[in-house]
Amino acid sequence: MANELVNGLTLSEFSCAMEVNGGLLFEQVVPELMCERMKDDIFFYYEKNRELQIAAGLGEVAQWAAHHTCGRKDSIHDFLKADYLHYYLTEYFGGKPYILNAINASINAPIQNGIYEHAHKWHRDIRSYVSLGERQMVIALIMLDDFTIENGATQVVFGTHRTRHIPPEDFLLSNAKSVSGKRGSIIFYDGDIVHRAGINLTEHFRVGLTCLFTKPYYKQQLDYPRFLDKEYADSLSTRMRQLFGFNARVPVSMEEWYHPSGRFYKADQE
Repeated sequence: MANELVNGLTLSEFSCAMEVNGGLLFEQVVPELMCERMKDDIFFYYEKNRELQIAAGLGEVAQWAAHHTCGRKDSIHDFLKADYLHYYLTEYFGGKPYILNAINASINAPIQNGIYEHAHKWHRDIRSYVSLGERQMVIALIMLDDFTIENGATQVVFGTHRTRHIPPEDFLLSNAKSVSGKRGSIIFYDGDIVHRAGINLTEHFRVGLTCLFTKPYYKQQLDYPRFLDKEYADSLSTRMRQLFGFNARVPVSMEEWYHPSGRFYKADQE
């Protein structure tokens, strides 16, 4: 899929949408069967994370979130390997390398089941605003279910990547767009775009997978090169090793600094 047009969208059209609106929707990119498998795998990670959340005293705050859903030869691995949006990610980052900063899942539960607090508040996925045009982070939110207004489709305020401060509540409410779409669609938006999950008024879970991509020098939310199991890491392709940040590592000892194979942080990781 790398270097292929999605939905017939040219790079010039993509660049214009990102500059003006800060985001766009790619419709039905990921195959239906892969989406179903990814949902199953996300619930595996959720159950695994849940024990840690509760042990850390975050049982209520982090409910319905699964963080860092990677490291297995599963459907999420297959999704990352497929590189569905590589063509556009490369354009977004000016032809330079990029890495996976984080990969997290949000399970938008029916309102009676409780909510994932962070996801339902207006927020940006990047903490520091630099300046317009300094593209530090972009997010791909994959719809693993149909996103509808009823089940809490993500609400996005396009254009907010142009302002340093998050606008007041009344402005956000007046300008928010609930991004509905079929399963397998991807909302692609700048890290400075203000957004939140809608409230799920149905009786069914609505699952999304969020992939955050950054320039290599931007610190990952989790040190994937050291987090990943060695057997899994050794099996990764050159492209996947780039994605997980193996070419932008920081040494932790003088032996690593003087490693005979060269610097951990490669010269091309601008």
